[in-house]
Amino acid sequence: MPLHDLIRDIVSRGIFEGIGDAVSIQDTEFRIVYQNDKAKAIIGDHVGEYCYKAIEHREGVCENCPLALTLEDGMVRTAERQNPVIDPPLIVEITTSALRDPSGEIIAGTEVVRNVTDRKMLEKEKEKLIRDLAEALSAVKTLRGLLPLCASCKKIRDDKGYWMQVDEYISEHSEAEITHGYCPECERKHFPSNFK
Repeated sequence: MPLHDLIRDIVSRGIFEGIGDAVSIQDTEFRIVYQNDKAKAIIGDHVGEYCYKAIEHREGVCENCPLALTLEDGMVRTAERQNPVIDPPLIVEITTSALRDPSGEIIAGTEVVRNVTDRKMLEKEKEKLIRDLAEALSAVKTLRGLLPLCASCKKIRDDKGYWMQVDEYISEHSEAEITHGYCPECERKHFPSNFK
C-alpha cells in the first residue's frame, strides 16, 4: 500500500484528529506528509516541508532526533525537547513510532507531541520548594524529649550534665530569642511599691 493511501486510510478513520496531542507523519526523508489540527495550531501547516526546517529552522536532521532513530530500527522512542523557535519556549515530550507497509518495510514515522511545559515548570517549582524546605529544616533547632528541670531553681540539665538557666538553654537549642520581664505575681512580690 503506497504511503499516501495508508495516510488517507488512517486520516479517514479520524484516528489522529481525536487525539488531544499534536500528531504528524513524516516520510523516510523527514518530509511532513500529515499533521492533525493540534499540530497545525502549535507550529502551523507545514505539510510537504522537511520537519527539521519547518519546526526548528535547521538545515539537517536534529541531533538525537527520536524519529530518525525510529526510522532506522523501528523501535518506539520517547524524548523530551525544548523548541528554541517557538516563543514562549515550549517543552514537549515526543513519542515516535514506525509506519510499515504490508511487507513490514518502514515507509514513514509518526510523532505524537505533548506539551509538557506547565508540568515541567511545576516540577521545577516543586524541586525548588523541596530544596528550600530542606534548607529551612536543617537551619531549625528544635527542643525534643524530656527536659530535666530543677524543681527548686528551675535550671535545666543539658546533654553533658551541666546545669544552666532556662533562657540560656532555650537560646542554644532553638531559634527563640528570650526577653525578660516579670509576671504580675513576681512584680508584686519584688516591686511592691509599684502597687500602692
